Amino acid sequence: MTDHDHDYTPTQAVLDMVGPKPTTLRERLNHAIHVYKDAPNDMQVLLCTSNVYGRGVKTELTLGDIRDVGVVLDNLSRMDDD
Repeated sequence: MTDHDHDYTPTQAVLDMVGPKPTTLRERLNHAIHVYKDAPNDMQVLLCTSNVYGRGVKTELTLGDIRDVGVVLDNLSRMDDD
């Protein structure tokens, strides 16, 4: 990180688009889902392994996986509220 990174202040338009800085795990997950709302479900988010299970075979988490986790957490949260 360079010194000028500390001086960056986003424009109000950027803040309006992405919302406030997320602080909790749930907020960070929702933030990622929101920022990438137009991206395809098969977009790779995290490459876990490459070539471990054979040449060219990769294991990964996709944006669809992240969205599914968000749904599960929402459902669990609703169950806790009941």
